[in-house]
Amino acid sequence: MSTRKRYSDEFKVEAVKLTETSSATIATVAKELGVSLATLNEWRARAKRGKLRGPGGKVVSFKDASEMQRLKRENARLQKEVEILKLAAVGSPHRYFAKESL
Repeated sequence: MSTRKRYSDEFKVEAVKLTETSSATIATVAKELGVSLATLNEWRARAKRGKLRGPGGKVVSFKDASEMQRLKRENARLQKEVEILKLAAVGSPHRYFAKESL
């Protein structure tokens, strides 16, 4: 009987993203995730070839995964900026700009 561990498609995609966004080495990421370096490298190779499947069976390319991660970071940064601007507007003499957030 095989003791081969199965990983979800979502886990694989997130692991590949982590190798791109983390400052840690690929070997360190593999160890932290509890997968072998060879397995993680295979997932990365499949993503580069456009053959890694994500949630729902959708093919996720390495470029798509990296771009999605970049867009998520940018979105989070922009949301913080909007919150800061709303707070600044509430404290300004021109409070009519802040009516929407009150």
